[in-house]
Amino acid sequence: MTIKNYFSKPNNWAKRGVAAVMLAGVTVLLGSCGGSGVSSDTGVQVGALSLLPGTGSLYANVPFTFTIAGGSKPYFITTNEQTLIPLNLTINSNTFTVVPNNPGVTDVGQDPKEVPSRSIRFTIRDNSGKELITGDKSFSVLQNFVTGYNLSINSLFACGVDSTGKPVPAEGCAGSESVINLTPTFSGVLYQNRALKFSINYGEFIFIDKNSNPPNNLVPTITLTTSGATAPGGTIGGSLRAFFRSSNTARTQFAGMRITDVLTGLYRDVDFLIVNPTITTKPTLIPAVLGPLVGADSSKCGAGGVDVRISAGVPPYSITVSPSSRAIVTVNPPLVPDANGIFTVSATSAPASSGCLNEPNAVTVTDSLGQSASFAVNTTPGTGAPVQPLSVVPNSPICLLNTPGSSTQIAVFGGNATKAVISRDVTVATAISGSTTTGTGTTATTTTSPTYTVTNTRPATTPTGSTFIDISDGATTFTLAVKVAATCP
Repeated sequence: MTIKNYFSKPNNWAKRGVAAVMLAGVTVLLGSCGGSGVSSDTGVQVGALSLLPGTGSLYANVPFTFTIAGGSKPYFITTNEQTLIPLNLTINSNTFTVVPNNPGVTDVGQDPKEVPSRSIRFTIRDNSGKELITGDKSFSVLQNFVTGYNLSINSLFACGVDSTGKPVPAEGCAGSESVINLTPTFSGVLYQNRALKFSINYGEFIFIDKNSNPPNNLVPTITLTTSGATAPGGTIGGSLRAFFRSSNTARTQFAGMRITDVLTGLYRDVDFLIVNPTITTKPTLIPAVLGPLVGADSSKCGAGGVDVRISAGVPPYSITVSPSSRAIVTVNPPLVPDANGIFTVSATSAPASSGCLNEPNAVTVTDSLGQSASFAVNTTPGTGAPVQPLSVVPNSPICLLNTPGSSTQIAVFGGNATKAVISRDVTVATAISGSTTTGTGTTATTTTSPTYTVTNTRPATTPTGSTFIDISDGATTFTLAVKVAATCP
């Protein structure tokens, strides 16, 4: 990744402001030395000529104050980097302040993780002619831009494969999504709760607004705010994450974005590489088959669904269902625009009598180059006997006399083998076992031919009215109304 740092223009207010601060500081210092810039005070201090601090890092555009000890006044001060710190100064004071410019050229061989910097050397000569020259590496001017240096750009997915079949990492990959991780700094301090605007300089990509409604709107510019204080075990305070998508048809190319500090208008231009895989492989589907899906019983084919990821190939991808599978299989969406995109395959249940599906080419995925991959769907009947629908005879309200002990019978057919009959206010018992259950709100369970006797156990003084019996096989519940009356037809 190539990084270029700018102030927006040479006459940018920020540079003029820095220059003004520096000029003002120099003017004050010179003013204290008389019209010629040299004081008539030639008093001798005690001790050897020295500069404090003796080593250090100076941030560009940030004032830094030095102290001179020993020697005799006035002092003449200069640097070996006049463009970086334009200093030819005579002072009659023990302190002087510098405001370094931003180094455009930095020291060779620096660690890429370090803030880029340029070494600088100071020369100080006192009134008696004694001279102090700092070491070549004693002081450095660090580049200082509001958008910082801890920035990375990475594609969320591999960008194709190389000649050995290994995944290729990339900053941007045609048709895929990338993430920008940034921790902006100024003077070495992380900027928390800071608004930064991302915009396109050039190249075939666009930003993704994760916070839009609906989410993931594609936008040419986006403004994000860095996080606040570091959360325990969470995001580092002062960091942010942005996303962009490279065009599906983007050739391999350099692209550029601008990151602007909204408050000051200072910006940083960042160049990165978008890769369009030169070794193109046909699409691969993960997984490549749905099933075998087993039906609930021998009369039904299985049903279900799965999410399928498309790997390799060149987006966009079109997804079609074969004519022989359309009665059972559906896909959503039918078009996947991005590399490593996902679509869903669903199979509905069908009667076994019409034939289950065992189709290796049920779904076909075709990329923009015409390369294709097939997805198989396999459904099969269950092994258990078919279950007949649950039914009750009679299936209309039954009548009981409002007399204790009056009863009638009901028969339950179909459904699962085990059934539960739950009564409300009347007793339910199995006629086959001959058992009698008294009380209210009781349950009878049977796995044999389910014929039930319904008996009124309510006191004779209970008013007439209606109640209910619930018959359930675990999958279906049938509610039978029971009328308690003085007379029944």
